[in-house]
Amino acid sequence: MQVFFSQQIEAPYLYLTEEEAKHCVQVLRKKQGDVIHIIDGLGGFYKGEILNLHKKEVQIKILEQKFESKMNFDIHIALAPPKQTEKFEWFLQKATEIGISEITPIQSLRTERKKLRLDRMEKILISAIKQSKRARLPKLNGFTPFSKFLDNNLDGAKLIGHCDCPPTESLIYVYKKHEIFSEKKVTVLIGPEGDFTLEEVEKAKEKGFLEITFGEMRLKTETAGILACHSLHLLSQMEAYEKN
Repeated sequence: MQVFFSQQIEAPYLYLTEEEAKHCVQVLRKKQGDVIHIIDGLGGFYKGEILNLHKKEVQIKILEQKFESKMNFDIHIALAPPKQTEKFEWFLQKATEIGISEITPIQSLRTERKKLRLDRMEKILISAIKQSKRARLPKLNGFTPFSKFLDNNLDGAKLIGHCDCPPTESLIYVYKKHEIFSEKKVTVLIGPEGDFTLEEVEKAKEKGFLEITFGEMRLKTETAGILACHSLHLLSQMEAYEKN
């Protein structure tokens, strides 16, 4: 099933703007009267009938609408992007498919990448929710210095994973010990390819971050990000199942 993305909604109509309209008309050869499926990135699924087609805009009449249920809590991964752009793009895609809520690329002392094309990253996120048929588009923040990120007033539980003098408590153990499932949001800090410095770890701890380990193996940055996202998503599902 082909899925389109639109946030141009004026009930009972919605509109596909230029890029999505071009794909609809020129690539997929959709016609007036065809029924298509749309997501809005805010949790809404739509089924609609094409009324008017143009290369730069497609008008659709909404036939059905439903909403994607939210997780028990939001998952926010703050990750120092790897030097190779494609590795960070891979993380964005897979984390979105799993169900991440918010992403912040951070600039720590050992972060090798200095710039990111956020417009390209946004397109990757949209493509990932369309492919996985999710209706919620993760929030993508701008490239943020590590110290500035720590100064943000972050809600919920805060975790930091690192390798130097690693902590002995796993993500799952900390999740249960500190009853993270009762929080509305979980933020996980993950360092660059050269890891956080010990000074950065200490600063994070002063701001209320709990240390976690991902096991004895040394993981790549993007792998650690996916592991954290998947583990928290799975734990959230198990928690919801146990409550029911």
